[in-house]
Amino acid sequence: WLRYGETIRGTYGTGLDGCTTDESDFEKPLDEIWRELFQANEKPFRWLRRNNVPQYAWNGHAPEPRLTGWVVATPILKSGEYCAIFTNDTAITGRPCQSAQQDMLALFCGLLGQLLARREGKQRLALEGKSLQELHAESELQQRDALLQAVAFAAKRFFEDPAWESGAAEVLATLGHAAKVSRAYIFSQETTVDNRCLATYRYEWTALGVSPQLPTPGLTGLDLAAAGFLRWTEELSHNRIIDGPVHTFPASEQPLLRQQDIQSLLVVPIFARDRWWGFLGFDDCHTMRTWLAAEK
Repeated sequence: WLRYGETIRGTYGTGLDGCTTDESDFEKPLDEIWRELFQANEKPFRWLRRNNVPQYAWNGHAPEPRLTGWVVATPILKSGEYCAIFTNDTAITGRPCQSAQQDMLALFCGLLGQLLARREGKQRLALEGKSLQELHAESELQQRDALLQAVAFAAKRFFEDPAWESGAAEVLATLGHAAKVSRAYIFSQETTVDNRCLATYRYEWTALGVSPQLPTPGLTGLDLAAAGFLRWTEELSHNRIIDGPVHTFPASEQPLLRQQDIQSLLVVPIFARDRWWGFLGFDDCHTMRTWLAAEK
């Protein structure tokens, strides 16, 4: 859906026969519910569900009213900026909303936003006489392409195999190669009854010549706050990434990271539905790397 003033307009959707339809002529007023959904850039969310919303289905010529039901909206961000929303509902199937499927659709929307940004970037670089800044942007686009392919592979691998743990090593290897890092890994975390966050090193991939950290007894049930990583619990639990050269990190965090030969790292939180489950990490053990926007 795209917004035009006080109305919203469709683009493509699914008709009553299950086929893709051109819904560019489908317009409706921007009511209270849709206005809230189109404020995704002001109040970010992965996806948002609303119940008892009037349902419509495209019959090939016009919207056809259906029963009321749930609607889930997911924002599409292009280069960090809001550009549209993707919606799905129960108008045709009548099925209940499943969080796991919505999480997969949110991943799709993230990839779609990256692809839109990539297309615009290539169009800019098609002009003759590239500057140094444009050449740097071209390199970043190539890196983004590699990461998009890796993320798509990971999504496909996890979607096809519900027992995702069996494919974790393969996925980390794919992501590690694409990101050109020394080490890629997954930590899980458990919050105790006294509100301590205990992190455990679960899965790992390392590049040739890089020392593995699995298994390391000190990285099992690690009390993050006691180990000097209170900042990590606060940032990651609020769905914010941590990145940069280690020498710029607080002094309490540096000793453990330097023990692992880490020069720079990128850590991304993992959420299972609305619960902070753990984090995905990437280490560079050779350079004090500044992470590209495409990598984040």
